[in-house]
Amino acid sequence: MFSEWKFAAKDIAEKPDLFMSGHRACAGCAPATVLRLIMKALRGPTIATFATGCMEVVSTIYPYTSWKIPYIHTAFENVAANASGIEAALKILKKKGRIPQEHVDVIAFAGDG
Repeated sequence: MFSEWKFAAKDIAEKPDLFMSGHRACAGCAPATVLRLIMKALRGPTIATFATGCMEVVSTIYPYTSWKIPYIHTAFENVAANASGIEAALKILKKKGRIPQEHVDVIAFAGDG
């Protein structure tokens, strides 16, 4: 099901940012830097779901967002179910031929404060 994915620091440096600047996190905020690096380490097209927390609040101040990917906000206790629902929907859409048979990363973030 999962294939090993190896990469070097050069590969990450050349990938585009998917978590952009312009968020409202404090200067030097470690979680914002971690999010940026996590997004660079993902393999391909990505969908993120995020539980309410500090990073969710500072990165999605209406009407702006720091995300350059499909992003879904959900309640804290629902983030895992939300991610599994996205994964199931992708599987069905691929099976029906509505979307390409390519790998899509689905990532859930929760518990950041």
